[in-house]
Amino acid sequence: MREPQEHTTEINLGALGDVPCRVWYFYTPADPGRVSGPPENCYPPEPAEVEYTKFEIQLNETWVECPFENLDKDTQDSLEQSIIEAEEDRRAEAFVDAYERAHGCDYTDDWP
Repeated sequence: MREPQEHTTEINLGALGDVPCRVWYFYTPADPGRVSGPPENCYPPEPAEVEYTKFEIQLNETWVECPFENLDKDTQDSLEQSIIEAEEDRRAEAFVDAYERAHGCDYTDDWP
């Protein structure tokens, strides 16, 4: 069974200002789809998905769990974008690390 990922960042809560938060989630990367070739082999692109399992904010040095749904839409979107960017960076770093181990060289050495 997959374990949820943890992401720590800051979000703006209006009158409270920027507040540290932690979120646990499952991430499904985007799929570019397939738009060429025989029609029976084609399928549309799908965006990345983030499924939240737990959300906490830090108030007065104490972590407090709160419903993700209580955040306004802009804050939810900002947090989701932060998670997607962090996941894409993590996946890119994992690709480079695997390439360098497999080829015994620095990934950038192979660029023209």
